[in-house]
Amino acid sequence: MKHVLILLGVALLSLTTGCLGFLWPKNQVPPLDDGTRVDKRIETERELYPGSHIRVAVSVLGEPVFPEEIKEISAQYEIMMPLLGVVSCQGLKLRALEEKLAKDYATYFRDPTVSVYYVTKELADGTSPFGSVLVTGEVNKPGHVSIPSTRDLTLLRAIQLAGGTTRIANTRKVQLTRGLEDGKKAQYRIDMLKIGEEGADHLNVTLKAGDVIFVPESWM
Repeated sequence: MKHVLILLGVALLSLTTGCLGFLWPKNQVPPLDDGTRVDKRIETERELYPGSHIRVAVSVLGEPVFPEEIKEISAQYEIMMPLLGVVSCQGLKLRALEEKLAKDYATYFRDPTVSVYYVTKELADGTSPFGSVLVTGEVNKPGHVSIPSTRDLTLLRAIQLAGGTTRIANTRKVQLTRGLEDGKKAQYRIDMLKIGEEGADHLNVTLKAGDVIFVPESWM
């Protein structure tokens, strides 16, 4: 009798997996329609930061109440959510944000379930889920430069990816503007020539999402 029960259990499991295809690894979902993949194991211990992209899903009893959306965390550490409006993510990790949203949505729904994931692949529009910086002024290809997953984009590398400086660029007075946590902005002037001529590597700063680099003309 015991052997019969085991065989029946194996047959039922085979039938179930045959209908589902196969089981996805824990905490991971299949590729999404827009070509992105989300994985909760990525940086679950890291606080959310401006410029990063997360996918947020809200459901009740297994049924979605809002369409899943990719949210970009603003320079003020905020996202916009249906019904709730502006939600602050400052100082939160993925799990803490899930709990906060679930508590807020409990005002509108009974026992809501919220899932938050980092988007870990390049988005459908070609942007980086880790944000970008803006390079302007006397560069050959001004515009946004995506931050790689390693988040080690430096000042020189960003300017290089923007096509390098023009012949009339003043590389001794490059300006870096960075948003601060209190909503204010800080500006720094960097002498790029010192990086090469004097080995001042500390001036080749690592950039953050939302940074703006301005390369002025030589007569400015």
